[in-house]
Amino acid sequence: MLGFRDILGSFLKLRSLRCDLADTDVDADRVVANIVRSELFCNLEPDLLGELLEAMDARQIRTGTTVMKQGDRCSYFYVIAAGNAIVTHVGDGQEHEKILAKLSEPTGVGDETLLDAKMYCVTVKMESAGILLRITRDEFADFVSDRVVEWVSQDEIDSSESIQLWVEEKNRRLTVREGTMKIPLYQLRDRMNEFDRKSRYCCCSRDGRASAIAAFILAQRGFKAVAVRDGRNAVANAMN
Repeated sequence: MLGFRDILGSFLKLRSLRCDLADTDVDADRVVANIVRSELFCNLEPDLLGELLEAMDARQIRTGTTVMKQGDRCSYFYVIAAGNAIVTHVGDGQEHEKILAKLSEPTGVGDETLLDAKMYCVTVKMESAGILLRITRDEFADFVSDRVVEWVSQDEIDSSESIQLWVEEKNRRLTVREGTMKIPLYQLRDRMNEFDRKSRYCCCSRDGRASAIAAFILAQRGFKAVAVRDGRNAVANAMN
């Protein structure tokens, strides 16, 4: 966890966020302290955290505002910096929504958006007024790709200490080499219990963004993870 001096260092990076919050009743320092404690960012270097927060759009949200709606395509990742929200789901053949969880600051909302850009499967509604920070999935992926994750080439992978992890769904024109661990990005969080913390995971994909997101999420949860440049060539062969 980051110490007080590190948190203070993050505060100094937040000119844009402070301007966004200038017309609200929320203390910017408390907002940042909340985010620093969140699971997704607790291991991020203070300077990088400050840069990420400056890149996020801060919004004051009223009670009852729907942040995400079940069945809609969601391209944003949110952080509840202040306030509370409720998560609901309506199952097939059901008329009434079921409460799945209540979220309190600081909480990331839309982790599934980072893992999969398809339709969102729950509704998230603000239970109280608060502050949301948001960033698009692509902007987040570009940030962690350029500023956060460690990249390696195929030649830098030590097969005796590393596990190659293919994080995209198999494509009919690609065949993944034997010995590669195949977990689609959307399943990553649910299958982390299969991972060995002594191994290094080399995350591979075709475009690199999925590799960067996978490496970031694993690293923030204490795993050794890197992204592989030109990951398709590292673990897959094009079929004729």
